[in-house]
Amino acid sequence: MSKCAPRNSSSIWVFSIAIDSSNDITRTKSLSVNILYLDQGFPKWSYLDSLFLESFRDKSIHQGLLNLFNKLQLDYKKYLVGFCSDGAETLKSSQNGVFRLLKKEVPSILGIHCIANVFNLTYKTDLVQQFPVLNDIFDLTYSTYK
Repeated sequence: MSKCAPRNSSSIWVFSIAIDSSNDITRTKSLSVNILYLDQGFPKWSYLDSLFLESFRDKSIHQGLLNLFNKLQLDYKKYLVGFCSDGAETLKSSQNGVFRLLKKEVPSILGIHCIANVFNLTYKTDLVQQFPVLNDIFDLTYSTYK
């Protein structure tokens, strides 16, 4: 069960999810689902739950999310407004992927690539040496977050 689910699932609010796969200390693969939602007009960000699936393909992840939404009584078709992931094809592909499956049910959903992942990918290239302003952007984003 969720550690930080919204207090009142029946109240009117919107929410976004951020998902990312990871291996825990036992090397068990899971999908971490985090939620950003409005609580009395204020944004709250928290861990929602982890999905332990037999398959980490787009359809099984999508079904795992739907099961989670149903378990927590989250009306995702009405209130889900955003989806964030690391950009892996299984999650973000415009042809298939979890985002595409959600978009079929929630046409107004907005999908974004995780900014932390974008920074990480940038620093693995020589773009920072070519464009030093990227360091300034990273510093500004980091200080804003803090």
